[in-house]
Amino acid sequence: MHITNLPSVKFFKMKKALVTGASTGIGLVFCKELRNEGWEVTGVARSEEKLKKEFDDGYFIATDLSSEQGISLLEKHLKDNK
Repeated sequence: MHITNLPSVKFFKMKKALVTGASTGIGLVFCKELRNEGWEVTGVARSEEKLKKEFDDGYFIATDLSSEQGISLLEKHLKDNK
């Protein structure tokens, strides 16, 4: 079953997603599945190197969301890239 076949995903009219843990594992798979379905996905993870490898179009941000500085950086990124 594809992620976008889930009933809760079909309710969204704006196809934009922010996925944390996007450089590996289920976060990476989730990003790829959503992108394959036409979603605009911003991937977030701590490893800039891994994100660059997976997201060659620049829709990513490398930051540590366990810190206030990381959250502020993500907030700024999202405001600047609406």
